[in-house]
Amino acid sequence: MAELKKKSTMNSVNIERKRLLNLYTNKGRAALVADLRTAAPKKPVVRATPVPTPVPTPYETPYETPYVAPTAEPTPYVEPTPF
Repeated sequence: MAELKKKSTMNSVNIERKRLLNLYTNKGRAALVADLRTAAPKKPVVRATPVPTPVPTPYETPYETPYVAPTAEPTPYVEPTPF
């Protein structure tokens, strides 16, 4: 009968768990920051400059119309003629 191999104590799940746990320790965090500093610099994010919204003048809004004073004499009332 073949001898059974001793099972490895560090399987891939444990290795990953240990790596993630290491990120939350100061030593692991320092290593992560060092890795990020030595990594290739990222391209700067080019953001579009915000377009200023035009401020409407008092009469540009659709619900406000300026008051126009009547310039001519008002037309007199004319009685309707019967048919």
